[in-house]
Amino acid sequence: MKRTRTTTSAATWQIASVLLGYPDEALAAQLPALAAEAELLPETAAAPLRRFLTHAGETPTLRAVRCASTSASSRPIAAIAP
Repeated sequence: MKRTRTTTSAATWQIASVLLGYPDEALAAQLPALAAEAELLPETAAAPLRRFLTHAGETPTLRAVRCASTSASSRPIAAIAP
């Protein structure tokens, strides 16, 4: 999809605003989608976002959140006794 200058600017600001969020499970889960969206931007906008997304994905906090949510989702759900 070819972006206009306005949609490129809006997408850039939207990605940046999401990245300002608290480093929690929601942000960790959004990193792949944000990275994919950043790749659709012109290089001048994509490069700094790509650097930040790479850094964020490698930080211990978000890596731990991602690992915890992955291992938690792969565990079977325990039956709750009545």
